[in-house]
Amino acid sequence: MSPGELADCAALTDLVHRYAATIDDRDLDGLAACFAEGAVADYDGGTRLEGRAAIRAFMDRAFREGIGMATPSTHMMSNILISVDGDEAVIRTSAIACLTNRPGFVTVRGLRYIDRCVKEAGRWRFAHRRHVCDWQFDAPAGTIASGVSASAAAG
Repeated sequence: MSPGELADCAALTDLVHRYAATIDDRDLDGLAACFAEGAVADYDGGTRLEGRAAIRAFMDRAFREGIGMATPSTHMMSNILISVDGDEAVIRTSAIACLTNRPGFVTVRGLRYIDRCVKEAGRWRFAHRRHVCDWQFDAPAGTIASGVSASAAAG
């Protein structure tokens, strides 16, 4: 791989990790910045969002009404496969998400993300993100810390 290709792969891997961190930190501005202006997001269950603003608004509602602003979550991204072709790329990521939005339980989800990315003004962003839940279960929870990260609490 050329140094440019290695740099693109590193930047795309960072994009995947940044998305997970912004979800777990409840950082709406950081989350929106992961997406191209005209991006499309397809979330398992039939939710299709078009445009960065619509994606941000959906996640704002999800944080407030579903996932919870003060309930911790952890998204662990792995098995990131990247194919770059100029200023476009395709990424496939496996993930585990642990959600604590139900009292007394942790919901554990096996996820896949299939992404088409574009480089805008030198920065990689999601142009089309597809979220697929392959499996899920609830486990009894022990002690769960309240709140999310310090950066999310400050914002």
